[in-house]
Amino acid sequence: MPKIRRAPSRIHIVGPAWMHGGTEQHANALARFFDPRRMRIDCVHVTTSQYFDQNFADETFLNIRETKPEDLADATADADCVLHWGIELDKYLAPSTRQARIAIAHGASHWGKAMLNGSSKTTDHTICVSQHVANEYKLATPHTVVRNGIDTARLTNTVSAHDARASIGATEETFIIGYLGRLATDKRIDRIIQAAALMTGETMVIICGCGPEEPALRDLAKRCTNTAVRFTYLSQYLGDFFQTLDAFVMPSEHEGFCLATAEAMWSRVPVVTTRTGLAATDINDGINGLITDGTPEDIAQQLTAIRENINAATCMAHLGHETASTFYMAKRMAADYADLIEREIEAKPDHEFTRRIPF
Repeated sequence: MPKIRRAPSRIHIVGPAWMHGGTEQHANALARFFDPRRMRIDCVHVTTSQYFDQNFADETFLNIRETKPEDLADATADADCVLHWGIELDKYLAPSTRQARIAIAHGASHWGKAMLNGSSKTTDHTICVSQHVANEYKLATPHTVVRNGIDTARLTNTVSAHDARASIGATEETFIIGYLGRLATDKRIDRIIQAAALMTGETMVIICGCGPEEPALRDLAKRCTNTAVRFTYLSQYLGDFFQTLDAFVMPSEHEGFCLATAEAMWSRVPVVTTRTGLAATDINDGINGLITDGTPEDIAQQLTAIRENINAATCMAHLGHETASTFYMAKRMAADYADLIEREIEAKPDHEFTRRIPF
């Protein structure tokens, strides 16, 4: 007997935050690139008030609402699948024979592993956003690696590279170093400023993002008088940011994937990164990017190598673009998610997809 089919599947996303990070861009990319005949994101539930930026939520087309954890059972009752991250779901939902529950392992930290452990009873499958996450967590439960994807619409530009550099006071001799992401302690952005201060020649650091570390970073920038530091924030037209750069640096202590590094690679900017996230398995040091130990001295050394070997750096940037184009596209990510979600829904004995019609 044939199965009943209802399309699209109704997806709810549950997480502790909606601010200005990779998890938010991940949700937006899924919504944009899901085949609407197969998947529909009905709601994003944010469970922690202090990490909910309503103004940022209003900028997207998604239905984003603050939901208390104790209300999740009722709020997600109509979903065919719940994608969740950063919450111990076992405290709030019971195991289900109708609804698929899929955890997204966005990070590679002790906190992230604790959230997965606290969701083990109610989770059917885990998606790791990079092979690095899977290697770090060593999950004994069913899991799949699906690399995060770039929405290249964010990477368009509105001005030429020459005009973009001129607008910030850079000359042809200025070596511009960039960072994009949250301004948080674990990102170790201060080391980029310190590294630039160690370099010879005219340098400039552009820090694109917002977060609690901004006051401390601005104070450090004032004290590093031999290098210019600019602060900005963009969520669209990131091509205007990337095309000004001679190098992109991600000195983070830990990353699950790091969308900003992937976007820099796609934008053909030479990257210097610690061996975290995608870099742990996808960057071949000296071929499609440079690996640093994260100290200011080593970052400065890697940046100097880029500055003094422009032809090799350009070749490396092009190979980085090839890596990003092959592995980090949002359309591919959304298709992989849809396939997995459908399999998990159909495995549920009491879901409508598994019921048989008698003819």
